Amino acid sequence: MVMQMLAAAPYQVLTDGVRRPDADNPRGYFEWEPIKQLSQQPQLLAELDEIAVKIVSVLLPAVPRHLSARVLFLDRPLKEIAASQAAMLRRSGREPALPGASLLKALEQHLNQVNRWLADSPNLTVLRLSYHVLLDNPGGECKRIQEFASLSADSILRMQARIDGSLYRQRQPHNFTTQDLDK
Repeated sequence: MVMQMLAAAPYQVLTDGVRRPDADNPRGYFEWEPIKQLSQQPQLLAELDEIAVKIVSVLLPAVPRHLSARVLFLDRPLKEIAASQAAMLRRSGREPALPGASLLKALEQHLNQVNRWLADSPNLTVLRLSYHVLLDNPGGECKRIQEFASLSADSILRMQARIDGSLYRQRQPHNFTTQDLDK
């Protein structure tokens, strides 16, 4: 969603269209396949000045320490991430590799590692966004993005137009448990 918002701003985004829109992401993925090789090819980022590229959190530690960059980090409740991953796998005919409680624990550990890495990366300027706040207060969050990325004032409305709450399908109730992930 954030990459779509940046593209609408307009801000230059690097995507390749390899992953086509599907039931899980009907607007597409806005990804760049080569970034998956960032650990082996850290030079991939060297020429991306003022170009946005989606990097999943597991690859963030591969960002070279000498490279200055701005990071938009979208926080989402881990139970919702786990539920979304499980639903995507099941739609493709596969089961999650870990039971719900184990997956949630692994995600928590991963997020803690990423948070420590971000805190220890003075070369990065990070703007943390809350998925829920972005959906509930898009104007305020789009203003924060506009200021962070030095976008024009009219970009706020353009970014807001890309937010579609109907695509938020894994909202979890407060009484949601890890056993619910295994269903």
